[in-house]
Amino acid sequence: MSIESFENFDIKLLIIFGAAVYFLAVMIYSYIYYRKVQKWPYVVGQLRYAYVDHISKNSDGTAYEKVSYEYEVDGRQFIGKRLSPFFIRGKVAPLIKKQLDKIQYVSEGQVKVFYDPGNPSKSYLIKTIW
Repeated sequence: MSIESFENFDIKLLIIFGAAVYFLAVMIYSYIYYRKVQKWPYVVGQLRYAYVDHISKNSDGTAYEKVSYEYEVDGRQFIGKRLSPFFIRGKVAPLIKKQLDKIQYVSEGQVKVFYDPGNPSKSYLIKTIW
């Protein structure tokens, strides 16, 4: 496709094409990252807290996860605050609760912490979306 052929396109079509390319690139990147995270090893860590927090007072308001956990890799201590590789924001408290239910407990307060072997400070409590 040459530059001249783009001159004949309607600007709306160019915007739609650009958005489609952008979303395709994001989906490909997300899939590649998801596959990478699936290979991460885990260590047993100490869960400090994990719950759904609401920005507004009513239960159908905007929600997000609040998690904190401690873990050790190669003698180095870390504190993690990420639940999963995919951030969910908005009126999604039930979805976040489903994610919290996927945390893998080893014993009381002990959980599996999945970490990036190339950068152990990056970690998640679950590797899946749902």
